[in-house]
Amino acid sequence: MMLSIRRTFGAAIFTMFSLQANAGLIHQFDFINMNAPEVLPQIDMYDAGLALQVSGWTTSFNSDGEQKESWQPVSFPGIFYADLGLGLISSDDDGPFLDGGSSSYYDEDPDEGFLLVFSHTVSLDMMFFEGVGRSDDINISLVDFSSGIPELQISFHDIEPEFGVIAANDPSSALVGKAFMLWVDGDDDSVALAGLQVTRVPLPATAPLMALGLVMLRRFRRG
Repeated sequence: MMLSIRRTFGAAIFTMFSLQANAGLIHQFDFINMNAPEVLPQIDMYDAGLALQVSGWTTSFNSDGEQKESWQPVSFPGIFYADLGLGLISSDDDGPFLDGGSSSYYDEDPDEGFLLVFSHTVSLDMMFFEGVGRSDDINISLVDFSSGIPELQISFHDIEPEFGVIAANDPSSALVGKAFMLWVDGDDDSVALAGLQVTRVPLPATAPLMALGLVMLRRFRRG
């Protein structure tokens, strides 16, 4: 009986150590496709136990930052996966980049975005872009997706990437969550998402559980 209990606690502690080892890991996702370009309804990637799903969405914001159209998923044609990274083709006449449009022409030229959904809570540390010009502005927001439609929460608006990179220079102000919306909303915006760097956020209860497990294991050993 005592041996069985010890084995049970040993397995529990091993599991907690495994969770702690995975927490706080830095993950890199590379979206550069050097093979033949593909158009896909969504992108699924994995890195060291962290899953990421990228899907395409459209909306419309005017020049005052007011949302004129609700977010709509893009299932066809889809995400353009090529040598510069990820773009979005939201209609038959749309180009292969992630681009914004005029709020007066939503049907023909909407604002385009990517919904980034992770399997675990992460801190969004860095984003890498190709084709970025001085006039390109990028918006990033936390997303509450529990209702089935993207509801934007905390946002960083009109970010101008420096040398094609957006970095969270102050970790305390970084976006932390499981779902993020990245979108552009200007007529001349045209970029490709080349990659991401995120850090998995540790579970708050992991460390106390580990300490408790170690104390209990020591007591059983003494017994």
